[in-house]
Amino acid sequence: MIQKNLKNVEMLNFSSIDQSQLRNSMIFSGLEAIKYNVNRKKIDLKLFEFGKEYHKTDNGKYIEIEKLAIFIYGPKNNQHWNNPEKKSDYYFLKGIVKSLTDRLGFNNVKSKPIVSENISEGERISYNKSEILSFGIINKEICKFFDLNEDVLYAEMDINTVLNKFSNKPAQFQSISKFPEVIRDLSILIDSEIKFENIYKVSKQINQKLIKEITLFDVYEGKNLPKNKKSYGISFKMQDNEKTLSEAEIESVMSNITSKLKKEFNAELR
Repeated sequence: MIQKNLKNVEMLNFSSIDQSQLRNSMIFSGLEAIKYNVNRKKIDLKLFEFGKEYHKTDNGKYIEIEKLAIFIYGPKNNQHWNNPEKKSDYYFLKGIVKSLTDRLGFNNVKSKPIVSENISEGERISYNKSEILSFGIINKEICKFFDLNEDVLYAEMDINTVLNKFSNKPAQFQSISKFPEVIRDLSILIDSEIKFENIYKVSKQINQKLIKEITLFDVYEGKNLPKNKKSYGISFKMQDNEKTLSEAEIESVMSNITSKLKKEFNAELR
């Protein structure tokens, strides 16, 4: 993915100020396309684009990064008399991302929370320690600039990194544990300014040996929730490589996580 401390590429000759730089993010042109459609009463949008981002390093080197960008806005289905309209949400986007990585053969990916000015809630997906994809909800303040009042779901894939993972180098395998994974879900109510990254770090510290993965599968703000509050749906994957986890061990981990989230973030169980 994009390195830190990259600069914009300035154009020497341009016809208008909004064309004075080469594109440094796929997000803004996608939001322009969404705005164009919404203004013409097209509100159930699922768009994608293959394109390039342009950056300049501190030593003057120019970089082109090929990306696949995915945008989702509005309902995820067409309303019908026996099929009520359903809103596109974080979990819907996560399903699309999983289908994409599965089809590409990336079956053992890892996820971590995003830290980004453009994405308010999201995750980075890595394969063999290389980041291949990121996704999440675009910052509401950015969406408001484009007069978009609903969440815009976004995913982007680094094409060059993905293609490099399809090289002819011998595949390396790690034996699959013979002991089962256990998944427990937690639904909490927290203050709006708290990020998933904070929840992730605190939860992971509870038991790094047993907690293999922490993923955010649902984010909700709005109707039926208190002001300045939001709801998180979080999934915890646990596994012991040496034995089958007992119910008591599982409950102990979840209880410790719940207590820690209550103490650190004043979280409420839903």
